[in-house]
Amino acid sequence: KKKKKKKKKKKKKKKKKKKKKKKKKKKKNKKKKKKKKKKKKKKKKKKKKKKKKKKKKNKKKKKKKKKKKKK
Repeated sequence: KKKKKKKKKKKKKKKKKKKKKKKKKKKKNKKKKKKKKKKKKKKKKKKKKKKKKKKKKNKKKKKKKKKKKKK
């Protein structure tokens, strides 16, 4: 009887994923700028002018004199 040779199974190699290294940003010694505070403008309230009521005078109508034409 011939002995059957057992075939060796080849193991598949798993590929390792390369991790990307994050680059660290170098911190620059920046001078802090002072923020200027904006002054808030106060809104001026407009005063409403009161209208003066005019008193009606009883004016007498002047009669116009008719000029007589000289013939």
